[in-house]
Amino acid sequence: MVVKPLVAAPLVAAVLVGLPGAGKSTFAQSLEKVSNRDLTSTVEGAPPRAYVRICQDVLGSRPKCDKRARRALDCGFSVVIDRCNFDQQQRKTWLALPADIKVAVYFDVDYKDALENVFTREAHEGGVDRSSLSEPKLRAIVSTMHRNLIEPDASEGFDRIMTCRFPDDFERARRELLQLRESGQSGCDNV
Repeated sequence: MVVKPLVAAPLVAAVLVGLPGAGKSTFAQSLEKVSNRDLTSTVEGAPPRAYVRICQDVLGSRPKCDKRARRALDCGFSVVIDRCNFDQQQRKTWLALPADIKVAVYFDVDYKDALENVFTREAHEGGVDRSSLSEPKLRAIVSTMHRNLIEPDASEGFDRIMTCRFPDDFERARRELLQLRESGQSGCDNV
């Protein structure tokens, strides 16, 4: 019996950047879901290579996110970092991850559109929604992030920067991220 080796494909760290309400979590959840859908392994017991969503709103702290991201990468999964990552200091942690390709996905969404999205969403994992916070508090959060948001730059260490302004851009970015990891397999059952 011949056992096929695991296919070595690049590990990707996709770092999402943008305001609350820009669509980062929706994008990350979609990427994780579609990258796991209908894939089968060529090696018995090894799950297909996929993206694992790393979300501070879910995990609770940056150190926990860093630990989970490193574990996923060690197992051969690519990661999508679902946070605002509004400046170079915020992104520095993720650029230190042991990924082969580091991509910034910049959600260049208009402030007013992001604010409207935050005002109208019923629930959000991080509590930045109308059920959890008052309108003035939501406005203050989005406004502060808007003032502090710095567009990612290749000089930070990113291999690639994707800018998303329109729905077609989101789909294109998702497709490109899937293509970057398409040919590989992971080596762990659980992350």
